[in-house]
Amino acid sequence: MIRTLFSKQLLIAFACLLFVGGIANGQTTVLTTSYTGAVQHTYGTSASGVSHFISFDVQNDNLCPVKLTSVSMWHPGLLAFSSGLNLSCNDSTYTLYYSGTKTSGAPTPLTSANGWTQGPTSAPVNTGTTNGVTPIFSNLNIVIPSQSKMRFVVYTNDTIVWAYNATPLSFNANNIILTSGSATEVWTGEGISGPSQNTTNFTTPPTSLNFDGSIVLEQLPPNPPSVSTNPVSGTVCVGDSVIVNATYTQPGAEFVLRNPSGNILATNTTGKFSVTNLTAAKAGNYTVTVRLCNKESNPAIVRINVNDPAPPGIDGKVAYCINDPFIPVTVVGTNPKWYYTPTGGSPIPVTPTINTASPNVLFFYVSQTDQYGCESATRTEVKLSVATKPEPPVVNTPQYFCENEPADQLRAVGDTLKWYYQQSGGIPTAIAPTPNTSKRDSFQYWVSQTIDGCESERTQMDVVVTFKPNGLIVVEKEIICANDSFEISYYGSAFPTAAYNWQMPPGTNLLNGGLDQGPIKIQLTQAGKQIIKLQVGNTGCYSDLYIEDVVVKPLPTGTINMKDDLCVGQADLIFMETFTKTTDTFMWDFDGGATTHYTTDQGPFGVFWGQEGWKHVKVTLFDEGCAQLIVDSTLVHAKPDATIIAEVFDPNNMPQVYTPGEEVCQSDSVKVSARTVEVRSKYTWTPARFFDAAGELPVTYAVVDDATPIQLHVVDEWGCENTDSITIKTKSCCEMWFPSAFSPNNDGTNDYFKPQTLGTREVKTFKVINRYGQVVYESRGYRNGWDGTMNGKALDIGTYHYLISFICDKELVHQSGEFILVR
Repeated sequence: MIRTLFSKQLLIAFACLLFVGGIANGQTTVLTTSYTGAVQHTYGTSASGVSHFISFDVQNDNLCPVKLTSVSMWHPGLLAFSSGLNLSCNDSTYTLYYSGTKTSGAPTPLTSANGWTQGPTSAPVNTGTTNGVTPIFSNLNIVIPSQSKMRFVVYTNDTIVWAYNATPLSFNANNIILTSGSATEVWTGEGISGPSQNTTNFTTPPTSLNFDGSIVLEQLPPNPPSVSTNPVSGTVCVGDSVIVNATYTQPGAEFVLRNPSGNILATNTTGKFSVTNLTAAKAGNYTVTVRLCNKESNPAIVRINVNDPAPPGIDGKVAYCINDPFIPVTVVGTNPKWYYTPTGGSPIPVTPTINTASPNVLFFYVSQTDQYGCESATRTEVKLSVATKPEPPVVNTPQYFCENEPADQLRAVGDTLKWYYQQSGGIPTAIAPTPNTSKRDSFQYWVSQTIDGCESERTQMDVVVTFKPNGLIVVEKEIICANDSFEISYYGSAFPTAAYNWQMPPGTNLLNGGLDQGPIKIQLTQAGKQIIKLQVGNTGCYSDLYIEDVVVKPLPTGTINMKDDLCVGQADLIFMETFTKTTDTFMWDFDGGATTHYTTDQGPFGVFWGQEGWKHVKVTLFDEGCAQLIVDSTLVHAKPDATIIAEVFDPNNMPQVYTPGEEVCQSDSVKVSARTVEVRSKYTWTPARFFDAAGELPVTYAVVDDATPIQLHVVDEWGCENTDSITIKTKSCCEMWFPSAFSPNNDGTNDYFKPQTLGTREVKTFKVINRYGQVVYESRGYRNGWDGTMNGKALDIGTYHYLISFICDKELVHQSGEFILVR
């Protein structure tokens, strides 16, 4: 119900006072004075210091609170009265007061006291010559609760002109009533101008004044509901339910329940909700709101706790060795329950045990129940085991460390190691000790291993902190030639019992003794910067690594060009085929060979040897003070044997060694042979006319027709040569020698019948006749001879005759005889 007392009804049709919207429809409503009837203006004065105010009341019978956001009222810019006077309220300011407990009057004095609250003061208002409803206050935030009334008073510091009506008017919209207030004060005449300032011309104001203007109210959401839970604590166990109860002071509200994620779970008008099958994931802040006046309230929060206790802890011994006394474990939790399975099943009424007489493993599970009666969903596994005692761990003892050097942690091979500082008793540590190396000393530690909860006996480890040697490497030479030898040694503080770990570069040859303190004589074969290293050990403690560099200059290199095989007395050209270009000196040694000539120091040299055998040619190359001996070898071979053996045939065709000076028939054959025959040697007989095509055999026949010397030239496989000659004296003879028998049996000996006297005689005819006078063989030559056949058929053994005609000394000679064919 809206009741409005309008103190100035003027220009009510201003657009700023139009109805903007209804509260029931959404956000805001504008309440504007409006009435019919004559508008009368009056004005008056009062003594100085008198306050000037006008009031209006707002009663909110709506189900939800509303908020006053702005106030507009009638303001004269220039008002002309019938009396001829003019009035202007420009540059005046207005102040708003309000109260939820006062139903009449105004605050006196003007302070926030006695139930009144002072609101804002407007800026000076100036509308020029315009008269009408003008915005005075904006951006207000004054809440009028549901089912309540609030009184508002507007003060000004200047003259007010008002409208009045005999009967005050009221206005009602959406259960909100705006009623006019009243002004009991007389208004001053400040700001009035005209021909007369006589206040007696002013009309006395009436007792009821009408507020002329408008106010803007904004709909607010309803207040949050009141909520509670059953159980009251809001705490339940997993799987339980919670009842949420919500109440609201106004009827017709709709309740909305949301989960902690903000999702709507349910809506109803009773305000009673059941949240079922709760889990730890569903715990949190649930909210309840009410929907009223087309608005939803701010949430009321209710906390639901789902109690899921953590599984209990276990304290005590669970791993035993055989025959250890059993001690029940202690459950760190409340109201424990024992089970045989991790889920389900019935509780065990007693704390479980295990028999330690033999190896065994048993599994049990335990839960706890909290003060709310909630049992932990997860059960703690308890593994009781009995195991045999393991072997002690393996250690490398003693361990040596250097004085004042950082030490590593001790190590042992085993499972779940425990370290002790005494052989028995004491408190173990799982962290391996790090020995103190600040001084020379010895320590003892003990370590055990635990397997399946069973701890072994302890193994002792001895630790020795020893002296750390220092020193350096002394080298005899820092720059050498490759393959040079020199001495190295250690110089320092090592004890006589120290050990020396020398690290030599590749290509090092040890020339004396062992690798001790030295002096040690070594040879370096590889060129370049070579690094010698040394560490000295003293009872397990090693010195720093000492390093010394030695520059090894490369040796000059080269190859000798010479033949692999030579002959006695045969000269060869020998020279350096390749060599280091910076070589400055060549020193040759020809192993007894004689030189015929040379051109430069590197050759070539003409060299020959007078004796056979291996000859080793040496040359020493010098480059920047470094010498290198280059050796190559050749085999000097003796000259081949060219001695001639000559044989002639007697009348019985038997060979006889030729005696120098003996005469043979011209054109007879003489067998000549090289005394020594080598398969790979080459033989040449001269003169060529004596030998036909057989002059390159080591054994051949010569047809001697005069006393020209027969010469043999031999060249062996290495190219060595030798020559021999023999002279056969000749005489004129016209008789040819035949064998008295022959045996054509293909044994390679005497298989053909022919004259044995070889020569160049021209044979006219050569015939063989059997005993019946039948010619069984005939030829114009004699060199092939008869093979004992006729027409391919072997003839019988027996006596046969030969007839031969040949030219001798330019005469035709006939010769005949007989012979025997044997098989």
